[in-house]
Amino acid sequence: MASGKSMPFSSLHPNPTGGRKPRNLGAFIARVQAERGFRNVTENSLKQEVADRKNGFTQVPEEPTCTADGDDEADPTDAVAARVEVLRNIDIAHNAALMTLDFVSLLLSKESPAQAGVTLSLQLREWTGIGTLGIAKREDNDEQKQRDADRAKDNRDISLGWALIDIYKTKDSADKAASHLSKEIEREERYWGEVLAVHQAGWSMCRLPAERHTLGVKLGFAEV
Repeated sequence: MASGKSMPFSSLHPNPTGGRKPRNLGAFIARVQAERGFRNVTENSLKQEVADRKNGFTQVPEEPTCTADGDDEADPTDAVAARVEVLRNIDIAHNAALMTLDFVSLLLSKESPAQAGVTLSLQLREWTGIGTLGIAKREDNDEQKQRDADRAKDNRDISLGWALIDIYKTKDSADKAASHLSKEIEREERYWGEVLAVHQAGWSMCRLPAERHTLGVKLGFAEV
């Protein structure tokens, strides 16, 4: 018999495993979620489950079945009611469109009977006939015409008033510009008159080197 040193294991007993109780709250929640989940869990249901286990009766919870798209199957009664409602709305819209077409066709039949007769229904044509409905612009009475004339006159007066205001503003601007220009002309005339008087007196004039826009007078003898 081989000694204990030559054997890879000193004992053939399995390794001890931990208890089935969860070690912490997270492990307990994970176990409950995996076994049954927390949906539809009430105090009464838990008491009933404990009583059933004591009596030796266990109930396997049924797993909810899902359709291909993950939604619960709709009630057939609701589907039929929705279909009837949709068909009823389509019928109402169709009748409204036909009535509108008949009305417009009958309205146009007075002016273009051949064109309107194509879309006019046979029942309405036999009942009312062609050209029995028309439309025309109502002629205004004398009072309405007078109001329109007064309103047009007021609009013309207002437009004329605004035009006169703009003309007066333009005239004032032109007067201010003319006054400013007249003052500038007087200044220029006085300036060049003084320059001419100095030049006629025999003084030599030139522009200052540092200020090219300023005229100066040379004093003394001219350099040879």
